[in-house]
Amino acid sequence: MSENKDIIFKLRGLIDLRQKTIKANKRAMKDYLVEYKKSLELEKELKKEQKLLHRAINLLQYGFALEKENLLKSSENTALNRDESIYTSDEE
Repeated sequence: MSENKDIIFKLRGLIDLRQKTIKANKRAMKDYLVEYKKSLELEKELKKEQKLLHRAINLLQYGFALEKENLLKSSENTALNRDESIYTSDEE
């Protein structure tokens, strides 16, 4: 009977140890995800800054002509399924 008590005591100890390991793992995953989210937000901000810096370089290098050209390109219909036989009133 005392042998069974020893086995039960050891098994309960293992169960407690596993529970502590699970909790520690969850805590570590949560901390990792928080840091990962911060990294993604930082990356997003850095990409915005990078885009602004590229834009500033283009404006300094080419002036406002490039800016106007980009506006014209963005207003064109570049869809793959566009119908070239459709005319607007200013094209007729």
